[in-house]
Amino acid sequence: MGLGKTLQVACFLTLRLLGGGGGLRPQLVVCPTILLDNWRQELARFFQEHVWEKPFILHGADLSAVKRGDGLNTEFLSRQRLILTNYETLGAYQRSLLKVDFDVVVFDEAHNLKNPDTLRSRAARALKRSFAIALTGTPVENELFDVWAVYDAIQSREPRVFGARSSFRADHSGDQGGASLRLRLGYPSDECTLLRREKAQALKDLPPKIYQSNAVEMTALQEEQERLIAQQAPKRGAFWSLAALQKLYQHPALLSDSRGMSVETALRESPKTRLCLELLAKVESQGHGERSEKALVFVLSRAMQELLARLIEEKFRLDSVPIINGEPENRRTALASIDAFSKAKGFQVLLLSPLAAGAGLNIVAANHVIHYGRWWNPAKEDQATDRAHRIGQVRPVHVYYPLLHRQGRPEAGFDLRLHELVERKRSLARDFLSPDPDDAQQYAGFFQEGEC
Repeated sequence: MGLGKTLQVACFLTLRLLGGGGGLRPQLVVCPTILLDNWRQELARFFQEHVWEKPFILHGADLSAVKRGDGLNTEFLSRQRLILTNYETLGAYQRSLLKVDFDVVVFDEAHNLKNPDTLRSRAARALKRSFAIALTGTPVENELFDVWAVYDAIQSREPRVFGARSSFRADHSGDQGGASLRLRLGYPSDECTLLRREKAQALKDLPPKIYQSNAVEMTALQEEQERLIAQQAPKRGAFWSLAALQKLYQHPALLSDSRGMSVETALRESPKTRLCLELLAKVESQGHGERSEKALVFVLSRAMQELLARLIEEKFRLDSVPIINGEPENRRTALASIDAFSKAKGFQVLLLSPLAAGAGLNIVAANHVIHYGRWWNPAKEDQATDRAHRIGQVRPVHVYYPLLHRQGRPEAGFDLRLHELVERKRSLARDFLSPDPDDAQQYAGFFQEGEC
């Protein structure tokens, strides 16, 4: 993440265009809505104007302009040089898009195809194209099957790397699932269709990430509320229970209404909230002279975002603590907030949703990251951290995990179980893409057998 995948693929598309490899057929880029502008800006920034004059953005007003009944004007689309669209449009207008003969199709943030039964995934598999590329910094978000789903979307010809999904799950499960999947792909080798760069390899001078878990004991009232949630779980279901526990462990007020709560009450009722502010105070104290320390705090709950913003503003006497949630229509506002945050002198804090992490945001002015409201997906968490740890960062990035635990039991509690789950998933993704030196000796025989 943060190593220039967009620019690399844009260069490939440009070579296809200038070399005539694609003929007169259009290129197609499918990406999350919030990245449509990012693609347009990158093309304008790195290439001469005549190369990619005006990519057609199949979204918003331009989408409305090419609608024909319940479909799209495919003759018009076939005449375009480059079409940028989002995954929602791909799914909604697949019948029209399947009529267009594309040269190269690019799926940016391709983990959006990890569910092979969605409309977008079915459309991705069926698009007519000469070549397909999947871009993602997180090929494994939840399980190794994510890799099968992405490959299934981009492979349109035989022989295919993987067979049926049922056989994939049987062949690549358990402790050796990652190793067997690497072997199946032939990764890393010249024959492998998966290419990967790591920051440690590409950016030798990039400063390190330093991780730190910070534990704090919950209140007696929180323990009582946790018991009440457990009692209601059989009737109200697992999803309700998990959501309730997530709220309780962030701040008990989220179970009712935190509006109008005084600062004193808010801090007294939530040791985790107090811990977060103590960590921020420590960050502030490290700044001196011209050097200012800045922090990003990731939390999913909007109610918790608003409560934290109010508490941080009051404690540190900040004019504002912006909140970024990643809505496409608010991208310009988000970029303006980041620009102001980066230019401001002295200690500053920015609150973000971890789900806004894949929005192409560059926030290297911050070198402290607090994951206050954890998310189930370690890939989203890593993307969040890498808003600060990317090209342009010159200071070590400190990453904090505030963890609430039961009284007298530092190993027990919802936060601890969630932390363990996220770390297991992170380990799975890391192990899949961290080949053992002995793997290389196996590849030669593997390819000779015609397996891949």
